[in-house]
Amino acid sequence: MIMKAYHSNHYKNRGFSLVELLISMAITLVLILAASMVYLNVRETDTTQAKTSDSIETGTFALQLIGRDIAQAGSYPVVMPPTTIYFPQGKIIDNYPPIGWTTESPNAVYLSGIFGCEGGKFNSKTAACDATAIVAPNRSAPDSIVLNYFTSESDNANIGNRNDCTGSDVGNDVINKTRKLNSTPDLTKTPPVPTTENKDLPPQLPLFVSNRYALADTTTEIEKFIVTTMSLACSGNGASGSKTNDLASVYQPILLGVEDLQITYGVFDIPNNTVSLSLAPVSFFTATGVNALIDQTFEDKTYKPWDRVTAVRVCMMTRTLGSSARINDASGVARKYQDCTDDVAQSYSSSDGSIRKRHVQVFAVRNRLTQSY
Repeated sequence: MIMKAYHSNHYKNRGFSLVELLISMAITLVLILAASMVYLNVRETDTTQAKTSDSIETGTFALQLIGRDIAQAGSYPVVMPPTTIYFPQGKIIDNYPPIGWTTESPNAVYLSGIFGCEGGKFNSKTAACDATAIVAPNRSAPDSIVLNYFTSESDNANIGNRNDCTGSDVGNDVINKTRKLNSTPDLTKTPPVPTTENKDLPPQLPLFVSNRYALADTTTEIEKFIVTTMSLACSGNGASGSKTNDLASVYQPILLGVEDLQITYGVFDIPNNTVSLSLAPVSFFTATGVNALIDQTFEDKTYKPWDRVTAVRVCMMTRTLGSSARINDASGVARKYQDCTDDVAQSYSSSDGSIRKRHVQVFAVRNRLTQSY
């Protein structure tokens, strides 16, 4: 009995053998490794989804930003007298450019609501496209667009279009120096002319707004890495002390990760012997194509090529930024994407970890469509 009790207690108190311990450690390491792989894969997937989502949101917001200004292009806020006593030329009521703007404006670019440059930036200092965009348009290079309109918001208004795309007050532009005056009239003038500005009141005349959108090279830091990318950038006429015809051609980046910008313009046509004017676009042209068109006339009114733009098709290409977002690519098979030239055969390079997203939308030029009756 004593021997049996001894053996029984000895068996119960015996520890793991070295082999059992090694097997347990191996199983534990395998489980830890499997859990780590699952965690890392989930984390990598979440990071990729977050980067892709940010890229999509960038493209969506950029289209909304430009689309808002395209809808405004060519607008002139004005209260017209009854049409029974008003006889506009060519049946036009809310006209752009306004009366007197031909001599007031410094350059023909600002005499239409829309102007564009193919394959290059609009240079606001020279009021023309970059030389490379004029001499040799390149469809693979980003385009730029100029959007002009007028606003009647006071300087103290919290809403409206008084600020340009950079957030600067367009009242700073010297071309608006007299237009914004609205109080303390100079009685020596006939009729009396305001000499000072009351910031709580609307301007004497609607103020001119000009926003230019293009892409600009940008260097920034993301995830502790220096990243060089392109950004949607803008240049407005509200820069302090600027002149509309002498603005520094500096574009301020506003949205990172916009890699391409291609723009075409829908133009309406006036057939011979037409009896009613249809403003529906019949063809889409690049900026170079619009410039090559000829003037057309209807009911004694001449429409220049840019005056006939009633729709704008904008295509943007955004890309993810930071660490690689492309995972699980098939071995030996390059992933492809569709770019803004509608080429579906573009392939990612093996060293490119970005994912690209194409964003396309057609915007109606709202103020062009409501000008005639």
